[in-house]
Amino acid sequence: MLTQWTEHLDRLVAGLNERGHEPVVLRGGMGAKSRAAALARLEPRPDGPPLLVVATGPYVGEGFDCPALDTLFLAAPIAFKGRLVQYAGRILRPFPGKTTAEVHDYHDVATGVLASSLTKRGPGYTSIGFPDPRRLVR
Repeated sequence: MLTQWTEHLDRLVAGLNERGHEPVVLRGGMGAKSRAAALARLEPRPDGPPLLVVATGPYVGEGFDCPALDTLFLAAPIAFKGRLVQYAGRILRPFPGKTTAEVHDYHDVATGVLASSLTKRGPGYTSIGFPDPRRLVR
């Protein structure tokens, strides 16, 4: 799950915790020990719970690698095609047993910023092999 804002991240994590989930949290400003502990939790365990990561976009930008991830929830609007390609690239990496990758992208055609950001990032989806979400909007 990816957002751009730390306050939003905190609310998402709190909601997940209330529902019994323990996400790996990755955000700017983490100390060395907490960052190392979080990164150690990124190793998938076949007998463990699914890997759930909540992060800020800047943190998982360049240099982040966790090929076991197969699903991305964009919890904040982004418009720049390059950023979309970078974020989606995190779940497109090959990994043993992974056969699909999904992006859940939230938009609202009645809300200006959400509608316009979808229009701007649509070409990014097609450039990496996903259907054009602008054609899926009802």
